[in-house]
Amino acid sequence: MRIGIVGAGHAGIEAAQAARQAGAEVSIFSAEAVLPYFRPRLVSVAMGQVAPEAITMHPASWYEARGMRLQLAAPVSDLDVAGRALVAGGVREAFDTLILACGALPICPRLSDAGGVPPIGTLWSMAEALAIRTQLPTIRRVVVIGGAALGVESALRAREQQLDVVLIERLTRLFPLLLGEDAAGVVQRQMEERGVTVRTGQTVVAVTASAGGGRLVHLSDGSRLEADLVLSCIGAAPNLTLARQAGLPVARGIMADPCLQAAPGIFVAGDACQVGDRPARGAVREAAAQGRLAGQNAVAAIAGGALQPFAFSVVPMTVRCGGVEVNAAGSPAGAGVAEQRLDDGANPACFRALTRQVAGGRVAGVQMVGTREGFDALLADLGR
Repeated sequence: MRIGIVGAGHAGIEAAQAARQAGAEVSIFSAEAVLPYFRPRLVSVAMGQVAPEAITMHPASWYEARGMRLQLAAPVSDLDVAGRALVAGGVREAFDTLILACGALPICPRLSDAGGVPPIGTLWSMAEALAIRTQLPTIRRVVVIGGAALGVESALRAREQQLDVVLIERLTRLFPLLLGEDAAGVVQRQMEERGVTVRTGQTVVAVTASAGGGRLVHLSDGSRLEADLVLSCIGAAPNLTLARQAGLPVARGIMADPCLQAAPGIFVAGDACQVGDRPARGAVREAAAQGRLAGQNAVAAIAGGALQPFAFSVVPMTVRCGGVEVNAAGSPAGAGVAEQRLDDGANPACFRALTRQVAGGRVAGVQMVGTREGFDALLADLGR
């Protein structure tokens, strides 16, 4: 049994381990030149808090001991669905089944300066993290675009390096998809207490070169910010390039059945996977779980066994950085959803609340700042 895996993120490595444990020969194709790593920790590498090797998933010997063929700097350029084959580095290889764990690509505002050089950077690969890390001695002012998890952590990590940091969020509050106004206000106050300037309700309309060799960030209210580094942290989109080229069905992700199969012998897992109306949610835990099942199902498909469906569960978001802690899941208050605060508000550094659907009273969301008290129990009630 030979299984080819495209992508070496959390989904890809878990798929490889599951397939190898089931007796398959496994080949992993990674576009990056470094050993697979924990992507959520790239920020701490970029900002100089930890060494690059500290976020590696496993040493090279781990793959060798398990008989896994790990190919680095081997981006897959072509995919043959009918032949269950791929091309990497100009070499075509056929497999009994394939697992697409292509991940996601960062979203960046489409702006360019007069010289045609992209003025905004992203933080989605080890190469990008190392480039920022190398530039740190020359960086004093940072503008972070995006007020969700990656943006908040990037801003706080940069402040730990005593950099001047401004965070821009186009909506009226931080974590707009998870936190209500009050919870987001607590987070914003905590960030401002730590020296981060937060500008909500603003968008970046242009970035130009400044006289001193840095950047001028032009905001929608007409103001300008000077920066040595402008970082886009506004999210990511599934990497659908290969799937589109190969003619696989795509929507917001690569369309797969409940058993994560997009076509006979072609399985999908992680940030690029969409099952029905459930696109990927960018969560490590879900990507890893899908990877494990994709590996097991890929082996079962070869052996003629039964395929198992993926069981979706609640995906919480947690940020702990620089003394700021946020735990949240589900929906904030909005149309048909009301917020119920659970604490007495006596501690300005903490906030605990849940949201309920007005019709029926079902729990729609949980949000906590500065605490995790009772979070898991409330999480278990989400949707009930």
